[in-house]
Amino acid sequence: MTHRAVRPVLAAAMVAATVPVIATAQASPAVVAENVRHVVNVPGSTGGHSVIEGDRLYVGAYGLGMRLFDIKDPAAPKVIGQFFPGPQPGAPDNDIGARADAVPDAAVLDGRHIVTLNGTGRTAGTQQTEFLDWTDPAKPTVLWRFTDAKDGEAHNGDIVDNRRLWLPSGGGGGLRIYDLTPLLGEKPAAPAQLSMNNPVTLWKDSPYRSDRPVGGNFTHIHDIEVYTDRDVLLPQAQWVDSTGDGVADKTYAKRDIALLAEGGSYTNNAGNTGSMFIIDITDPANPVALLRYQRPAGLGKPVRYVHEAQFLAGQPDILLTTDEDLHNGCDAGGMTVHRVSEDLTQLEELSQWFVGTGSPSPVCSTHVMSTKDDFAFIGSYNAGLQVVDLSDPSKPRTAGKYIAAGANSWGALVHPTAPGYLTYVGDFGARGLDVFEFVAPGVSETCQGRDVPLAAGERLVHHTVFMHGQDAVGNVDAANEVADGAPRLVMDEKAPTGTTAKTFAGKNYVAGPNTAVAPNFLLGYWNRELTRTARVVCAEAVVYAATPQGNLTLQMWSDTADPITVKGTSTPRTPAPYRVNFGPMDKRVGSSLLVQAVHDAPGSLLYYDATSRPSWFSYVTVEK
Repeated sequence: MTHRAVRPVLAAAMVAATVPVIATAQASPAVVAENVRHVVNVPGSTGGHSVIEGDRLYVGAYGLGMRLFDIKDPAAPKVIGQFFPGPQPGAPDNDIGARADAVPDAAVLDGRHIVTLNGTGRTAGTQQTEFLDWTDPAKPTVLWRFTDAKDGEAHNGDIVDNRRLWLPSGGGGGLRIYDLTPLLGEKPAAPAQLSMNNPVTLWKDSPYRSDRPVGGNFTHIHDIEVYTDRDVLLPQAQWVDSTGDGVADKTYAKRDIALLAEGGSYTNNAGNTGSMFIIDITDPANPVALLRYQRPAGLGKPVRYVHEAQFLAGQPDILLTTDEDLHNGCDAGGMTVHRVSEDLTQLEELSQWFVGTGSPSPVCSTHVMSTKDDFAFIGSYNAGLQVVDLSDPSKPRTAGKYIAAGANSWGALVHPTAPGYLTYVGDFGARGLDVFEFVAPGVSETCQGRDVPLAAGERLVHHTVFMHGQDAVGNVDAANEVADGAPRLVMDEKAPTGTTAKTFAGKNYVAGPNTAVAPNFLLGYWNRELTRTARVVCAEAVVYAATPQGNLTLQMWSDTADPITVKGTSTPRTPAPYRVNFGPMDKRVGSSLLVQAVHDAPGSLLYYDATSRPSWFSYVTVEK
């Protein structure tokens, strides 16, 4: 799938001779969350590279194949299919089954869901790429399989949807462009190669190079991203008079642009051995290089391995490159920010960003990213999901993060059209797929988008508290809990897989039947110590309910302040969320915050545990 509005395709590692060793699962820190809440985890397979096509999410399963999810509800992906080839020795093509990086892409062509599973030669027998018709989620059908190095090596492959093209990266064959039309015939045939070019040769022969150096020999393309119909400033000789004043005006034309990340020599710790190409592929048989950028020494920290290149969705003149460096700590392996000229022939480096010293993660290199508005969402191995604010490209800053327990995050894909910033993170350890929601600091989503005035030195901090079920013998998240029975409610700030609560005021539940004398059942209450300078500005709760009846009441206190009480009434949907909002408390709250949950109808089934859909409440504080 290509970037038409701007849809980034994610990428990952490379051929065995030149690539870094993929980080293996290591001891990870406890959950670290800042302006990001965990929505749901879908285990069951390794995770990896992800791509969205309509209401489908394809997630690579490192070493196995890929899974298909229905994301009609973007926050609740459901597995509806998988393609795990499995060893098939002796089958028609003697498929051994392994799939190395397993990077998918997808497009709808002639009403059919055409999907690629790209593979690299990282290990023996994995150097192959498959093309599937996956229109029926239960029956993925292989249309063609490339198994040789010439065509089958594809670290990631970008399907250019509206051009019916496929551009794979990987290998030393250069820039390869294929026509997918032969796949769609009554008898599927191999995609037809339209061109194969050495990018360095394209740059050497480019009319845009002038006297700029050609640079070193070509090694390999690690990642490729394609943007169609981009407005590009033409050379001045092609400008036309559009105003009738006799003077030629700036003239633009729509061009299809490919960004190529040429990783470099990963074994060279001095860095800056890779490069980045900008290539016009409007005529796929005759691509033209507009720029080769080789980073000079003296500009910040060296880049060990140019992993990928993307335009920033909210500022198309900003170009981001990431550096995969697994060996030099959290102050290396970051992101470099550039400004590109209107004709895409000049690049100015503006800044760099790193996870930074202080992260508890053993490996925190940037890996696979996506962008939306002015934010970059990055999978950073053991440093989990990192969100970078690029509203000022010269001063990028960390806007949010979520380091899940056991995280080994391959990449982060933010949903391009869903409200807010829902982000899918494929984890090629045991976690599989995680869904997160980033809440941009400065304008809180739970404050219905209203700006919160901040004094000097103040910042907004978003907090999430999850509601877990606990049965009579202490098993957390053991079952969907009934509001008026013995099971208890546990509230804590861990993800829904957590097993212990943090801080409580007294007991965390009150058991007892609903009666005419005592009609309300107290599900639980929760207390948090706050700094003396903090104030709560808004809060929201979501609790899913089935067999709905009655009201859920949430009450918020701050020390002896009057409670703010909001009632949310359930609706006839199953499950139906109670979504309630607290009013703002724009005042100092003293030393603690208390929230209690009360339900006034017996027998209502509440989904407040991880075996169904996690319920939560969140609040935003202004802190110094």
